[in-house]
Amino acid sequence: EMLYKHISIACKHIFSAEEELALISERDRAIVRLGGSEVALQSFLIDRIVEFHREHPKIQIKIDSMSTPDAIEALRANLIDVAVVTSPFSDKTGLNINVIKKLQDIVAAGNGFSYLKDKEISLHELVKYPLICLKNTTTTRNYLDHIFRQHNLLLRPDIELTSINFVMPMVKNNLGIGFMQYATTKAEIEAGNIFRVNIKEQIPPRSICAVTASQYETPEPVQRFIDSLLEKESVSI
Repeated sequence: EMLYKHISIACKHIFSAEEELALISERDRAIVRLGGSEVALQSFLIDRIVEFHREHPKIQIKIDSMSTPDAIEALRANLIDVAVVTSPFSDKTGLNINVIKKLQDIVAAGNGFSYLKDKEISLHELVKYPLICLKNTTTTRNYLDHIFRQHNLLLRPDIELTSINFVMPMVKNNLGIGFMQYATTKAEIEAGNIFRVNIKEQIPPRSICAVTASQYETPEPVQRFIDSLLEKESVSI
């Protein structure tokens, strides 16, 4: 297993180098190696990639979907050029972090919990209901765990998932109350399929960030891609 781990990393470097070398003979062509978290991809990144590709058709974007911790590890190993992921970061050492946009986590429920629509409940009350959340290997879950600990509570979901894409179907089918991002639930809320649960305590916003490793030079096409994200979505904090 140890040998395979080292070989797999080496192979990724070799395959990446082969792709870049293959483009040298083609004028103005380049590759941006992008690692994106599911939340970032779901929230806005796909639309931005499509727009960037339309404006720069000769720049190929190679996308790997990975968690924030895995993306940061890949950056430090020079397996990707840029990570577009969600905060917070456990270790910011050696990272260049550009905040792109704010991200608001909310609590949402299906119409089977309609008796909660006109109520305001606390986190202490919320833990009594069946909860749906991501596994504790994700940045989102660790962030929520931290919030609950601040209120002397332990977040113990009834359903733990590996992908954010599975949360919405389960919430809509009343299998529990879920934690999701407002940007990706807005349409379903407006359609009346789910509703936002009013929580007394504030859930602080997070950020979607474009991150590079300071130990490596940022290639011009990569910087162009980052700049395009900042121009369209940049926020001040």
